Amino acid sequence: APGPNGELIEPDVRAATRTFDGSLYIFLLDDLHTEFRRSNQVREAARRFVQQYLDANDLAAVVYTSGRRESGQELTGNRRLLLAAIDRFQGQKLPSAGLERLAVHLRDVDNNTILADETPPVRSQEGLQRARDIADPLDSERAANARRALEAISGVASWTADIQGRRKALLFFSEGLDYDVYDPFRSSASSL
Repeated sequence: APGPNGELIEPDVRAATRTFDGSLYIFLLDDLHTEFRRSNQVREAARRFVQQYLDANDLAAVVYTSGRRESGQELTGNRRLLLAAIDRFQGQKLPSAGLERLAVHLRDVDNNTILADETPPVRSQEGLQRARDIADPLDSERAANARRALEAISGVASWTADIQGRRKALLFFSEGLDYDVYDPFRSSASSL
């Protein structure tokens, strides 16, 4: 269809309620749990799927777990638009909980060494236990990110459940949740 200046406008977004013969794919890119340095690996894997497995009659959408709508792509069969949305992916994973706890421990050890004028610091069972008991300073943000990723999976699954008569696939690209969902009593943010 011609646009206002006479240029050709390629079709992009299509409704899922419209009859089509292909499959439906949702690319759920987990930017909340992918380290920035590994963004390119996620982009390459998602691009490879689009280029190798997406058929002419298939529809796909790109969704980010962070909810960044301006980076995603609504349901379309247009490969160029899908690849452009994938190319905008940037991981924003928090530093690991272990590294954050270690940083707090080292800061505390250095402060205690300076205050007590000990060189080197004395290692003891009490000191070891204090180090183990250090809370992750990013625990509440880590919990919120895990919750957002799981809600994104649930939301996409609920949305696709309403589409009948088509093969559907949710492709989740992630390094995995950086949050211990099996130990809710150790975390202060698990009840949020």
